Amino acid sequence: MNAAKNTLALAPDQALRVLQAIEASKLQPYAGHAGMTLWTLEEGIFKPT
Repeated sequence: MNAAKNTLALAPDQALRVLQAIEASKLQPYAGHAGMTLWTLEEGIFKPT
């Protein structure tokens, strides 16, 4: 989860796939964190640098 989030600026496609897989796994609390990260990206709240 943290590795994917931290690499969003460098390898966004791969990082997004990992975050989506974590969210789909339903393994809490990681799935919840991944889902919130994806939501904040979609809403433009979080912008990886």
